[in-house]
Amino acid sequence: MLLSKNESFIIIPVHNRKTVTLRCLNHLAAINDLNNFQVLVVDDSSNDDTARAIRAQYPQVHLVIGSGDLWWTGAIKLGMEYAYAQCVIV
Repeated sequence: MLLSKNESFIIIPVHNRKTVTLRCLNHLAAINDLNNFQVLVVDDSSNDDTARAIRAQYPQVHLVIGSGDLWWTGAIKLGMEYAYAQCVIV
């Protein structure tokens, strides 16, 4: 699913970093950036329930699940393809 080109996105690539990712999203929520930007987490098939925790605590965050072999560069590429935005923050 491509999202609006007029949106600004923050792309967060993750793999088995549930605690760190939730802490990052907590900080974004505290400074209201979850409302000012579209946030996209690309989870490269974590097995520590990262995706489930994000869905439960932050339903407004876009979540894409990778194949498990994306690494950082592949996750960013997938996020860029998904976001299709004029402004992307990594």
